[in-house]
Amino acid sequence: SSGSSGSSSSSSGSAGAGSSRAHAGRCGAGGTVGGAGGVGGGGGAGEPGGSRWPEEWLTRLVHCPWRPGDPGPDEAGLAATSGLAPGGRQRGPFRHVCVFGPHHSCTGAVMRELPRFFQVSVKNKHYGDNPPLWKHTVLEHAPRLSDDVFCVCLVKDPFFWVQSLGRDPAGGTFYELQPVEVVPDDLGGGANIFVQEPSSASQLFGSVLFDGQVYPDALVLWEAAVRAYLDEDIFPSWRTAVVRCEDFLFDFEGVMTELQARGLELRHEPFSSSAGGAATAATEAPAVVDAASSGGAVVGGGTVDDTQVGEQSPWQPLDSTAKDASHPPCTRRGRQELLDYYRDEANRHRGLSTTQLLRLRSLAPDLLRFLRYGPGEAPRSWLPAGGPVA
Repeated sequence: SSGSSGSSSSSSGSAGAGSSRAHAGRCGAGGTVGGAGGVGGGGGAGEPGGSRWPEEWLTRLVHCPWRPGDPGPDEAGLAATSGLAPGGRQRGPFRHVCVFGPHHSCTGAVMRELPRFFQVSVKNKHYGDNPPLWKHTVLEHAPRLSDDVFCVCLVKDPFFWVQSLGRDPAGGTFYELQPVEVVPDDLGGGANIFVQEPSSASQLFGSVLFDGQVYPDALVLWEAAVRAYLDEDIFPSWRTAVVRCEDFLFDFEGVMTELQARGLELRHEPFSSSAGGAATAATEAPAVVDAASSGGAVVGGGTVDDTQVGEQSPWQPLDSTAKDASHPPCTRRGRQELLDYYRDEANRHRGLSTTQLLRLRSLAPDLLRFLRYGPGEAPRSWLPAGGPVA
């Protein structure tokens, strides 16, 4: 229980050789975790003086806006739907999805929206559905999935991620992240791990225990998770999309249409999550015209003509929170409140010390640049074109 102490015979942060978490455990604060494409810090792909982004990064990233002159997917000659399934056949259509992402990265909201618009079922909505596919786990090896399963991996700006985790630690916003103190064991040669009560966001900048693994700080955990999502050996490009959760919030239509292009088929009947099977106003997806269909197929039960589509996008997300009463009250916010919060740049830095800000700014320069979470780019890179920064 919180506040109790325990011991470990192995050194802090160690894990099986070759795993993502093993690399994370050996990485000191501010270091770079080894991962996809062998890309590290300065001088790596996409960095000044470096090479182009790895193709496996480009092909899986959904809807992240690119700077002029950057080697984005179009300049690299890569289609968003490139990549073949095993055996050389064209990928898709996919009948199931797995959603992965750190805590506070919209995993629940994405799991709620995908079946509203696409003919898919979510395989890992709850931990008990399949523990090895837990949505928040840092995968070390490729998950065992059939060829009709598509993976959506969510990432979040690390500044805002820390803010979300630290919103109410005593109230549960750390979730499974457990602050710990790691004390070397002079006699046994290992380390003693003392569990601490969650109390302050500052604990995220010290050792944390997550899913049985000790990380030097929470940001090493963030980096390990993101690099796993970009690792071709863990998440093959033909069945993977990496989505910034900010794009999911601010350009829902753009993200959903790109997921459709990657092999998710539009739903051709009303969707319902109710026990009786009947569609409800809270869950029914609006009609969506399938442009790829010569018959102008619609989704959601209903008809949409050209004038209606022009007036309002048929891709409309739910406004209510996706979190139920088991989550801390401060996390159960509606869509509009989230949009207002994540467009305000001051919220990224609020309450953080100079040392903590320096740690965040030194985190994985290649990832921050690739995902446009770097200096001067957040929140501008996810706001609608011409939108104001609060």
